Amino acid sequence: MYIGKKDIIFWNDFTNNNFIINTSVKKGLKVNPSTDTYLPAEYLRSNKVLEWLNNINIKTYINSDNSIKNSIIVFVRYIPKNYDLVKNLKKNNILVLDILDTIPSMYFKLEKMKRVNGINKCILEYTSYLHMVDYFIVNSNYMKKYIHEKLCIDLDKIFVIYHAWDDRLCESVNQNNNNIYYIGDTRKLFLKNKKIFQHSFSDILKWDAETNNNGYHYTYVKKNVPLYNYSTSTKLSTACRLNSLFICNKIPVYNELLGKNYPLYISSDGKNIDEVINYAQKIFGTDEYDKIYKKYNTKIKKNLSPEAIVNKYVEMFNSISGKETLNEYPEIKNRIDFLKRNCGSLDGNSLCRCL
Repeated sequence: MYIGKKDIIFWNDFTNNNFIINTSVKKGLKVNPSTDTYLPAEYLRSNKVLEWLNNINIKTYINSDNSIKNSIIVFVRYIPKNYDLVKNLKKNNILVLDILDTIPSMYFKLEKMKRVNGINKCILEYTSYLHMVDYFIVNSNYMKKYIHEKLCIDLDKIFVIYHAWDDRLCESVNQNNNNIYYIGDTRKLFLKNKKIFQHSFSDILKWDAETNNNGYHYTYVKKNVPLYNYSTSTKLSTACRLNSLFICNKIPVYNELLGKNYPLYISSDGKNIDEVINYAQKIFGTDEYDKIYKKYNTKIKKNLSPEAIVNKYVEMFNSISGKETLNEYPEIKNRIDFLKRNCGSLDGNSLCRCL
């Protein structure tokens, strides 16, 4: 099956161990990504989504050929840094960028560092690429509002698609302990506690249904860092997959999904972390625990499942497939004005690229 007679292409293969991150901030930084550890978000939003789409008979491919035509091309996190390549791809394709948390983070760096010699040109060179993209995928409704207001992108060009869990994870069948687990990059663990066990994503891929340590899953992000506003739902969806309740502060994406009255929120200053952990461990296995689980996890688990998320991709592809690629945004002048206003003057090269 094709979407509007168009192929669906994911630009990068994140199982490639020699993938080069091409950004204007870290040019040519070579990393060795792993599907288990280094790039779980990118892998889930490219290789896994591709797999799920193909499972429902929507033909989807990974390709990075500059001769692609009549396709919807999805870039995950990064737009290729080759301007002529992107310009050529734009002629006969619809370009979609799943920005994860990259562009908002760069905006904050730009805002913070705009008076530092040389930094403006470096970041503006990347920011100016945004007008080449036809549609954007973001992590939350909060993020949609942000890039609409801050980057002058029309709301009808922005699609909210939450992050599903990795279906390689085994669903827990036992509630066997009340431990608290942080899953992920420990550099993003902003509030530690002696009761919190730390695991990498590769660790939990090894857990099977019988030995799965479901317990509680935990995260906390400081309010004054960009990640607070642009976190994905992956940690919450992973907790749902493992039948675990989730402890967190009111990060916008979690606030959207859990609501303002969720009983396991940590305060923004983190001072009540011991109180929340003690309460969670006390109610584990009780009727009170079951009540919270049924009220929150059941609905959220359905909404963050791979099946639900892949349907959001299908809805987006159907929505945009009949539309022509946009050679120029009507509001592009507003974007240039915005960049000038917030970043100082643009050099001639960057301005030409904006136009």
